[in-house]
Amino acid sequence: KFGDNARAEGLDRESGVVSHVDLFPSVFDHLLGYEPFELFDGRSIFSPDKKPFALTGRFNGPRAPEEFFIFDGEKKTTFRILDRKTLEIRSLRDRQGRTLPIPSTHPFPSSLLQ
Repeated sequence: KFGDNARAEGLDRESGVVSHVDLFPSVFDHLLGYEPFELFDGRSIFSPDKKPFALTGRFNGPRAPEEFFIFDGEKKTTFRILDRKTLEIRSLRDRQGRTLPIPSTHPFPSSLLQ
C-alpha cells in the first residue's frame, strides 16, 4: 500500500503481474510522481506500459541461473538451460498451480542462438 492508495484504485489487482524488480520503480514513482531512472529492469506498478509478465531465475551463488520461469498472469512455464543450445520446458502450470500438458517443442532456429 502506498500512502492513501488512491493511485492503486484503478489497478487490476487480481490478474496484474508484478515482479520483485517492480518494487523500487514503484516506490520512486509514488514519491516523485514519475520513474526517474531507466536503469531498473522493472517498471512501476502504476505505469500504463508495464510488461504483462514476470520473469525470474533460480540462482546458485555467483553462478548463472540454470532455471527460470515466465508467468503471464494465467500460465507459468518453467525452463531449464541444459547447454548453450538446449532449453528444456520443465513444467507448465495454470494460475491455480495445476499441471498442464506441455505442447510439442521444436529446437530454436540457429539464428537465435548466435
